[in-house]
Amino acid sequence: MTEKREANDLIEALCEIELGKAEDVWRLFSTLRQRYVFRGQTEAEWGLRTTFERAAEGIKGKDRETLEQTVITEFQRRVHHYLSDLPKEENRLEWLALMQHHGCPTRLLDFTRSFWVGLFFAVENARSDCALWAVSRRYAELDSTALLREDLHPTYVEGAESEANEILSTLGQRQSEAGILLVEPRRMNERLSIQQGLFLFPKNLQVSFEENLCTSWGCKSLSELAGKRGHMMVVKMVVPEELCLRITYLLSTMNISAATLFPGLDGFGRSQMTKIKSAKLTQKEYDEFWRDPKWARLGHRVLARLDKIAESEGRNPEKQQ
Repeated sequence: MTEKREANDLIEALCEIELGKAEDVWRLFSTLRQRYVFRGQTEAEWGLRTTFERAAEGIKGKDRETLEQTVITEFQRRVHHYLSDLPKEENRLEWLALMQHHGCPTRLLDFTRSFWVGLFFAVENARSDCALWAVSRRYAELDSTALLREDLHPTYVEGAESEANEILSTLGQRQSEAGILLVEPRRMNERLSIQQGLFLFPKNLQVSFEENLCTSWGCKSLSELAGKRGHMMVVKMVVPEELCLRITYLLSTMNISAATLFPGLDGFGRSQMTKIKSAKLTQKEYDEFWRDPKWARLGHRVLARLDKIAESEGRNPEKQQ
């Protein structure tokens, strides 16, 4: 997609970085954790596409809007047989979130505010190189006219939900401009809450998710975006297959596993796959993870880096007082 760079060389609107060692994970976490939302994908070669986009491939643009409306209507007609606590009919975003939760193709693309949760979804079932994608919150929230102080960590933006509901309620009546909304429904289901989940919502269903994402830069694809310079809008972190199991084990020691992210017996059962796979790691590999002296200095380095970034962007709390 673009030339691979070292983890500390983040300068383009789209950067692709291949992780070489465990330390790179921490370096990226310290740089990106508060300014981006994250999505893990088990195949590094996959682009960013919604389930609806994949299912509707080959269907003409305007027909996609009609098809989406049909799918929503049919879901609403039948869901009362299985659930009693349902969204209000006019809250289309909440309906889409419920549909997404139960495996129905929608225009929503799952993301998380947590770097580590996103990394888990990348590495847990990876059988080859996988990827953790990061999209700038600054870009997404500006696009939804809801840029707030990053240190407040907003978890719900009413304006973004209202705009999404307006788009969904006027399908076929007007064509929305391409763009992306960072959205959450006001009512969060348990899994979405535990995973610190949210969605990227493409405004225009007639074009691809990536075109919606890149349109503010005058681009139609991530490959075009790779040539733009400025604020990092999108970062793609490629995790080599040989690191995936080690990182999965590391995350389990941080209590990030299928058992904690998917509450219930199914999640616990899924987590046992990681336990069995971890048995493949040798004692030497375990020891290398924890005896590396760089890890002992991790806390001080992360804080120093964050202070430096905050100061460079004029967000040093001491200077703001």
